Amino acid sequence: MAKGKCNSIIVYASILAAVLIIVAAADWRADAGSAQPVPGSVDDPLVTKSYVERLIEEKLSGRASSPPPSAPSTPVASSWKVEVLKPGMKLVGGEGAFVIVRNGDVVAFSTDGNGIPDLTAGVDIQNGQKVEPNHLLLFPREGTRGITPGPKQTGDVWVVVQGRYTIVETGGQR
Repeated sequence: MAKGKCNSIIVYASILAAVLIIVAAADWRADAGSAQPVPGSVDDPLVTKSYVERLIEEKLSGRASSPPPSAPSTPVASSWKVEVLKPGMKLVGGEGAFVIVRNGDVVAFSTDGNGIPDLTAGVDIQNGQKVEPNHLLLFPREGTRGITPGPKQTGDVWVVVQGRYTIVETGGQR
């Protein structure tokens, strides 16, 4: 009977060890799962909109008593304006102006020998070259470069302009 009692103790001990291993494994899995960051928390690298808004609100409310630091003054970009060029007219771009030709046969001109950067194509358009429609042009200097309807253009040319510019008619400035 001692042998049978010894066998049952081994069986009970084995069952107890198995249960302890299962409980420890379950507890370990629970701990491993809790190590994952909670969405929207500080530990989560991807944040939610509400989390960002809350942080901004906290930061702004802390600075409400003191005036915000002054930003350096920069000129505000003007809005886009639609212009119509008739044959014989020229649009002379101001420094930093942007132009998009919407239709028609248009050529570039330059009084200083430099081209007009075509930001869409990544090239400089030289004096007398055709300007492609719907390409964004940048005028880097004041008053030395522009566009004019080409020799084949008989109707109006529509352009969109942002920044300073001057339209010159055959008889002088408009």
